[in-house]
Amino acid sequence: MHILLQDLRYALRMRRKAPAFTLVAAGSLAIGIGANTGIFSVANALLFRPLPYAHPERLVILWLRSTGLNIPEDWPSPGQYLESSSRITCSTRLRSPSATAST
Repeated sequence: MHILLQDLRYALRMRRKAPAFTLVAAGSLAIGIGANTGIFSVANALLFRPLPYAHPERLVILWLRSTGLNIPEDWPSPGQYLESSSRITCSTRLRSPSATAST
């Protein structure tokens, strides 16, 4: 225990001798810890938490191909969505993203 206290006193003396280095080191640690916390928070919300739906493994995306415009994947307009959903036969009905977001 005596050696630990001696090392801590020495570290404090060195910090007082080089205040610029102490500020840069503390600032670097603060930025690194803050960035790590922020990135993990985003990753946790997007990747690790389950989706807020009853059966998330059954979710699909409806893409349209616009070959004339050279767009391989395009979001459907509301009219295109209604037309496509009327032609799709499945055991459950399709819902628009705005309808599922409110439930």
